[in-house]
Amino acid sequence: EEEGLMGAYAFINAHSKELDPEKTFILNFDGIGIREKLRVFTRTKGLPESLNKLPSWPTFSGLMMDHISFRASGFKAVSLGCVSVKDAFRIHTPKDQIDIISPEGIGEAGTVALKVIDELKHG
Repeated sequence: EEEGLMGAYAFINAHSKELDPEKTFILNFDGIGIREKLRVFTRTKGLPESLNKLPSWPTFSGLMMDHISFRASGFKAVSLGCVSVKDAFRIHTPKDQIDIISPEGIGEAGTVALKVIDELKHG
């Protein structure tokens, strides 16, 4: 799933007839749960306001996040992830343990997701 974004591309291929890029917004969660470190990756025009309020973080060469696959396929898409020098770089290593995640950090991501849904529904 992680290698070369194969899981995201497989999802797109399996559901391409069901998804309309004009009516679909992809909000990918990748490495969330670190309190007060939530960022939006690859800010783009036309995002819901709640995403524009978040600090952003650029997607750089080598950082493979699933929203990239969706954007390459014509969808509006971003990723939410946490950036923390202390904790985020433990992900996908032997030090990747549940203690990285906090209920407050998960709650922050959930709150943003609900705001995005509400904005898209009323916008």
